[in-house]
Order: sequence, then structure tokens, then C-alpha cells
Amino acid sequence: MRRSMLALGFAALAASIASADDAPATVPATVTAAKEEVAFHLDLTGAFDAKDAVEVAFKPQAWGEEVEVEEFRPPGPVAAGDLLIRFKTEKIDDLLRAAERDLGISRAAYATQLEDATRQLETTSAGLAKVQFDAKNAAEALERFEKIEMPLRLEEADHQLQGMRNWVTDQTEELTQLEKMYKADDLTEETEDIVLKRARRDLDRTRKSLDFMTRRDKTMREADLPREHEALKLEARRSGAERDRVVSVTSLQQAQSKLEIERAKANLEKQERDFAKLTADRALFELKAPAAGAAVPGILTRGKWQNADDVKRAMRKGGKFGPGTVLFTILKSEGARIVTSVNETQLSWIRPGQDAKVVATQAGVAPWTAKVAAVSPFTSSGEYAAELDPTDRPSGLIGMTCKIRVETGKRSAILVPQTAVEDGGFDKWVHVIGGDGKPARREVVLGQPYDERVEIASGLSVGDKILAAAPKK
Repeated sequence: MRRSMLALGFAALAASIASADDAPATVPATVTAAKEEVAFHLDLTGAFDAKDAVEVAFKPQAWGEEVEVEEFRPPGPVAAGDLLIRFKTEKIDDLLRAAERDLGISRAAYATQLEDATRQLETTSAGLAKVQFDAKNAAEALERFEKIEMPLRLEEADHQLQGMRNWVTDQTEELTQLEKMYKADDLTEETEDIVLKRARRDLDRTRKSLDFMTRRDKTMREADLPREHEALKLEARRSGAERDRVVSVTSLQQAQSKLEIERAKANLEKQERDFAKLTADRALFELKAPAAGAAVPGILTRGKWQNADDVKRAMRKGGKFGPGTVLFTILKSEGARIVTSVNETQLSWIRPGQDAKVVATQAGVAPWTAKVAAVSPFTSSGEYAAELDPTDRPSGLIGMTCKIRVETGKRSAILVPQTAVEDGGFDKWVHVIGGDGKPARREVVLGQPYDERVEIASGLSVGDKILAAAPKK
């Protein structure tokens, strides 16, 4: 009995194994490429942005400190010119007074520098003319001494010396004649002594004068004239060098003075610009509405309110704001535009003029129709800004979000499941079933997605059978 039961068990197990081996293998799902008319669309998220708004900001040019609120207007409707916010002005008023005083001092200093430079130029010009005159005179004096004075004085000295020699000779001859005459004449001895003594004394004096003149002539020739000549040469050299120095230095000093005046002028102009900026900043301590509308705290950037909570918290007496803060955005009308962004991969599918449907995220709001108004051709982030104009005027939704469906066009297209595409990064493939029933990889170019499918722009023909899901690696 026991053996028969075991035999029956083994037989059942064998039958089970045999039936499993005989079962057919699972066949992968396939789809056949066919063209169909498709209304393509592009789904985006966006926001309602003000179509006509103006920012009111505290953006000083020179003031760099926080400002303290003195008075403010609550958010809400405003008319053009209404006071929005007033800041305390004690600090900037003190700074303006000091800046105005310093500016006055700088203007006076610049005027003094200009006047001094003008007078200095006149003095320098006169000094230059003087050294040029002195150098010219020294050169002329040297030339006159060498060509006229020295030869004339030597000639004159020779003439005088020769005259003295001649006088000595004449007196000697006269004395000799007197001596002969007195020997021959019968004159008294007393008269003879008087005349001869006088002649001899005159001859001695003349000889002595000749000796003096001879020695002076030697001194003049060997010392006085060379010294005077050398002095004139040195003076000509000195005055010429002084002239050259003054000419060079004067040119440099005038260039330096010009640069210093230009620098002083540039500094004064900068000081005046800074004062003008600070004066303009003082006007910002009372910010008024530039237009009528609804004043909302914060800044609206492409349908999103920025820093609104921070502005509301600081919008109180004693509250503080830093430079560059946008305090209010004035919505000049309730008109809205719809803003969104398009990924670079979607850019070729959207263009101005396309129809769209817009649904607000807020519940209970009816959808709008809209048209694409503009698509930016430039970006720095890979997301391209786009704007849509609603056919109706949504109100009360500015700053809220929405969903957008852009109708990108109807056309006949081959669509395949997105799971059928094998993504190789640069390349995309589908697996086409061949005549032998085996799949083969084929490169394709993808078009626009459509729900769970994707358009095959090229690489696949109508009737081609492909795997519904690409094989897993």
C-alpha cells in the first residue's frame, strides 16, 4: 500500500514537470507604427502677473545706511502724488550740511589754485625771460671781451708803455743836451745846478713810472686779463646752464601744475556729483505714489511676490529699511498677463499666436482662453520666459499660480509608447521586429510627446512592428 502511494506521487510529479516543459514561452508585446491625426499640446505651470505696474523703491545713489520709518500709508488704493512713506531725515540733513560746507571750501581752494597757477605762470615766464636775457648778455660779454676789449686793452697798454719809453728816451736826450749846453755857455753855476737837478729828477721820475708801468703791464697780461677772461667764460657757462635748467624745469613745472589743476578739478567735480547724489537721495526720504492704483507691499517678479512679508513687518513707525528695497508695487489696473517658462527641449513647439487654455490653481475659478504673446529667445538658465494674454480680464488673481495647456498644432504623426524608446543619451532607438521575428535596434529621431506616447519624427515607417517596451539592459 505504501509503495503504491509513493508510485502515484512520483507519477504526479513527473506529469507536472512534463506539462511545464510543454507550455509556450511568453511573447513580448508589440505595436505597429501607424499615422494618426493628433492635436499636440504643451502643459506648463505659470502665474498671473500685473500687466501694468510700477515699483516704488528706496534706491539711493550715495546714502548707504538703513533708514527709519517716520510715517507710512497702509496698503490699498492711492492717487498719484499720495505720500506712501516718510523716513527720518536728521542724519542725512546733518550730512548734507557738512557736505555743502566742504564743497564750498573745495570750490574756494580750487579758485585759489587757479589764480595761483596763473600768477605762477606769469612769474615763471618772467624768470625764464630773465635767465635767457642774462645768458645772452653773458655770451655777448664774453664774445665782446675776446674780440674787442682784450685786444684793445693790450694794444692800448703797448701804446702807453711805448710812449713812456719814448718819454724816457726824450728826457735822457734833453738832459744830455743840457749838460753839453751848460758846459759851453757862460752861465752862473747856481742856475746850472738848478736846471740840471730838475732835469735829472724828471728823468728819474719818468724812469720810475716806466718801471711801474712795465710791472703793471706784466701783471695785466699775466693775471688780470686771464682772470677776467676766465670769469667771463664761467659766467657765460653758468648763465647758459641756468637758462637751460629753467627752460627744462619750467616746462615740467607747467605740466605738473596743469595736471594738479586737472586733478583738483576732477576731485571738485566728483565732490559736486556726490553732493548732487546726496541731495537727490534726500528727496527719496519722502516717497510718493508715481501713479494711481493699488499699493501693495513688496515687489512682483514674474507673477511672484518677493519680500512682501519682510516689507509688511518693517512697515511701522521706527521700522527700518536698507538701501535698494522695493517698498511698494502699484498695480495701475486689474489687467493681468500670464507668465511661464519653457524648457529648452520644448522651445521649438511654442510660438506667439498659439491658443491656450488657462486654469487657476485657486478652486472655483472658471478657466480662460489665452494666446501666446511672446517667447524670449534668450536665457541664462535653460528656461525661456513666455507670456500669454488672456482673452478675458482675470481680477484678484495677481500673484497666484495656474496651469496652462498650449495648443501647439494638429498634424499626422506616428506615435509610439514612451517605453518603446531606448534612450542612449545622444542617440534614441526603437526595436523593430524583423522578418525572422527577432527585434533589431533602429535609430530614430523623436518629436513632441503626447500623453504617454512620443512622436517619431524620422526612422520609422508606417507598418513597422516594434517592441512596446525596450529591452532592459
